[in-house]
Amino acid sequence: MASISSPGLGSGLDVNALVQGLVQAEQQPAQLRLDQRETQLQTRLSAFGALKGALVALRDSLTALSGSGLFGQIKATISQPELFTATASSDASAGEYRIEVVQMASAHKLLSGAFAANTAIGTGTLAITAGGTSFEVAIDENGQTLSAIRDRINAATGNPGIVARVVDGDDGQHLILTQGKTGSDQAITITTSGGNGGLASLVHDPLNAVTGNYTEQSPAHNAQIRIDGVLRSSPTNRIEDVVDGVDLELLAANPGNPADMQLAPDSTGAKDAIKKFIETYNALISTLGNLSRYDPESKSAGPLLGDSAARALGATLRRELSTPLSDTTNDLRVLSAIGITSDKAGNLTLKASRLDEVLKNDPTAVSALLTGDGGLLDRLEPVVTGYGGTSGVVDARTRSLQDAIRGLTQDRERLDQRMENLQNRYLAQFTALDKLVGQLQSTSSFLTQQIANMNALNSR
Repeated sequence: MASISSPGLGSGLDVNALVQGLVQAEQQPAQLRLDQRETQLQTRLSAFGALKGALVALRDSLTALSGSGLFGQIKATISQPELFTATASSDASAGEYRIEVVQMASAHKLLSGAFAANTAIGTGTLAITAGGTSFEVAIDENGQTLSAIRDRINAATGNPGIVARVVDGDDGQHLILTQGKTGSDQAITITTSGGNGGLASLVHDPLNAVTGNYTEQSPAHNAQIRIDGVLRSSPTNRIEDVVDGVDLELLAANPGNPADMQLAPDSTGAKDAIKKFIETYNALISTLGNLSRYDPESKSAGPLLGDSAARALGATLRRELSTPLSDTTNDLRVLSAIGITSDKAGNLTLKASRLDEVLKNDPTAVSALLTGDGGLLDRLEPVVTGYGGTSGVVDARTRSLQDAIRGLTQDRERLDQRMENLQNRYLAQFTALDKLVGQLQSTSSFLTQQIANMNALNSR
């Protein structure tokens, strides 16, 4: 509001204080109503925010409950885990196996004979083959040293992953060739053509019995295992579907000493997901209860007491949890059949021993009750999405409250403008009164002086 000047000099009245007092008396009730309304709106906004958070947590737990392969999982237990690991999918079946890691898959590695440093070895073309892939390396007069040949092999177009290195030893330089892939079909073969014939010292051609130029540091081997006596080979140390739904990753060979692998049902993931669902559901029920509470002793109420959306949400959740599975062929048609019961407040409790029993004996039926057609997930997801999803009921209420709070800002601006106008009107009125009183006081003083003068003349 505009500042007040300093009238009142004519009348002696404190016009500033008088105008301020009148404006404040007019403004305070309206300001108080706006403050109280904003507090109520902000409290409800926070309440819907808490409700939204609880709904999102429940939605996330429902998503986890619907995870692929959660029910009917198989866990592999290995007596010698240092030999291999096993990954079982939902296609695996319970059973016991003896697995012997006969040999690991290895990559071919060749070490050449010694050459004097910086010696010109020869010219021509090296043809290198591994795993059915061949590439050629041209060696001219400017690239005859072992280091130059190494560089040209590594940079050659079509190289399938063979790495060349040069090692300096006491006896001279050696060329080392390492294949990047494992498996018996990845053996390295080297032939030569053209040139001055000096490259013959780098030939490695087992098919033609030319093997004396290199020492085999590591053979090109397939991995081999025996599972219950049956031999199984693989070009890599990962063997997929060694039995239905089971992949092995070999870590070390131990021929003649088989390990036991036991495949058994694993309900850990399913139990954890069910427990998380119960936890988030109870948190939502608790949130609803706190927001809708009424304490008759203190006569205090929650911010959503009597709210139609909160009442409807609570009623819908209770109804859907008590609705039996429509599939009458399933023996597990209600939550209590798997150990989940509800108390008077609507909170869920779990009897772990009952859940363990049904997950062990019939995980498929548990899955159908919770995540199958017409199951708990089918019934709850639309409810949670309808209230807590984007553009759901809670979001709509939140937007409405935010609009109302913005409206209060406009109301405050209008109130300030009205008070400024009122202040100006009061100030004008009291300024005019002050002027009139000043004039009357001046007239009174003049008359008083004249009467005194007359009295003084008459007394002579």
